[in-house]
Amino acid sequence: MNLAASLRPYYASPVAAFVSIPDTKTRYAGDEGLRSATLGRIYHDPTPDQQTGPVKAAVMHHDSSDIRWLVKKTDARGRNYGVFPIAVPQEMQPKMILLEIPDQTEWPTELWVTLDAADSAHMAGGRTTQLGIIRYLERALSAWSLRMDDFDHYFPRLPYGTIIELQKMHVDPAECTIAVVEGSEWTNGNTATELQSIWEMGDGVLPPIVSIEDLQVIKQFTNVVTLVTQISNPSQRLVFKSGFSDVGIYHELKVLLNMPPHQYIEEKPQFLVTLGGESAAKDNVCGFLLKYYEHGSIEDRLAPWNTTNLLWWETPLRWSQQICDSLLHILDQGLFCSDLRMDNILLDRSGEEEHCVLIDLAMDRNIFAWSPPEMLSIEWVAEVVSSKMLSAEQKQEYVRVLGDFASNRHVDMEARKKPSVYENAPVGWWFPWTWSTPKEREAGMVYLLGKA
Repeated sequence: MNLAASLRPYYASPVAAFVSIPDTKTRYAGDEGLRSATLGRIYHDPTPDQQTGPVKAAVMHHDSSDIRWLVKKTDARGRNYGVFPIAVPQEMQPKMILLEIPDQTEWPTELWVTLDAADSAHMAGGRTTQLGIIRYLERALSAWSLRMDDFDHYFPRLPYGTIIELQKMHVDPAECTIAVVEGSEWTNGNTATELQSIWEMGDGVLPPIVSIEDLQVIKQFTNVVTLVTQISNPSQRLVFKSGFSDVGIYHELKVLLNMPPHQYIEEKPQFLVTLGGESAAKDNVCGFLLKYYEHGSIEDRLAPWNTTNLLWWETPLRWSQQICDSLLHILDQGLFCSDLRMDNILLDRSGEEEHCVLIDLAMDRNIFAWSPPEMLSIEWVAEVVSSKMLSAEQKQEYVRVLGDFASNRHVDMEARKKPSVYENAPVGWWFPWTWSTPKEREAGMVYLLGKA
């Protein structure tokens, strides 16, 4: 099935049970012979030239010497991408640049198959690196930056959290219309002193503060995770963890600082990172520096192993026990781990043996495919209740179900909504985990452990 981000509510959400599938015959009627549309489904039937000819050559021609950008998909709908220049200028500091692109229905007709438009609307994880849209965006950004005489001086001056907009796509990526929006949500963040007061922490609990201007990028792992070194201490490699807003990253910081140390959970942050610069927000905390676990994740390690050898199971069994120990420790603190996946379990070494290290304790949303069904079912009820596509009459029964669920747990039904500014919620905002009992949270974590 061919999807687009704008059509997901009609297919991949509980709202689909109530709404009519849009008639795409009129809206998406394009060049005759290139695209045919049936009710509710976009289908692009490429010509031979588009599959193997000049169109594909123009888009997918790959000369590594021309590619100057790293592009990573950051959302499930294929509209947002984390980007960073490959040829990092000397002493480049982390930037966390977000690229926003048009909905798939607005892409040129000829590009649907070549750019894997349908898959870009739902695919997540490592497989996204193979999408045609990634190659296209690499070329579009490279051509755009090469047109600038002073790009190597222009880019380092961009504020942290800048948004780049790809406003119009063309068959030839070099002709794309691209603009820069120099904005950052971090201007509404908090200083270290303000966080210390909000969290009622004593002196000496918060780690030392460094400016982002003191950091140099070594490698960009994801849009919010970067391997860096400090100009003042170039021999030490650390991981800079940030986010696109203060709400989630401040909660994760608080959890890590307050949680008693555990061998199989990532260490406490070593530094807080502030925006720096000369703006009024220069002292706002935008992330933190963590120990770098250089041995990778168990996802990377398990993939090539030979499971026919019975001795192979000794190591994964030991790792499983270690993960259980870390999850029990989290439960003992009255918290939960809602984002347990194999790529969030790293490896460290003690003597001759490697052991697991659980990371990412933001207690935020997991992808649908990994979410425990009892959590997902309530989440989808809430999605119906919140939908602007449905009438009050259509929502009535679901409002009652969600209201009963909240009432039985003595919580405010509106508390399920993640705030736009940091409010120091005790266990985060990710409903329905925050509404669940300790036993329900444990059951959900057991489900995630089984998936991992």
